[in-house]
Amino acid sequence: NPSANVLLALDQNNAVVGMASVYVWETMPGKKAFIEDVAVLEENRGQGIGKELTLRLIKIAREKGARHIDLTSHPSRVIANRMYQHLGFEKRDTNVYRLKF
Repeated sequence: NPSANVLLALDQNNAVVGMASVYVWETMPGKKAFIEDVAVLEENRGQGIGKELTLRLIKIAREKGARHIDLTSHPSRVIANRMYQHLGFEKRDTNVYRLKF
């Protein structure tokens, strides 16, 4: 998928310890970006890996011309939500809908 950008975080043994993705696509008003699946292995959390992955995703979205970048994060992910807010993401008051198949 040309709109997908996936990053992997590797440890010193080249084992994957984290991953994240950003999707950038064209819409009528301009390019949009959405961050998905920022994940770090539990034993590797607290080392700044999620933050570094997110910063790199932001850079990719900017370089591809996105007007803004969105993400969702479950309220139970307190540390992750705090990190996103620290990086400048603002919590939006919105309705999120899902249609299950």
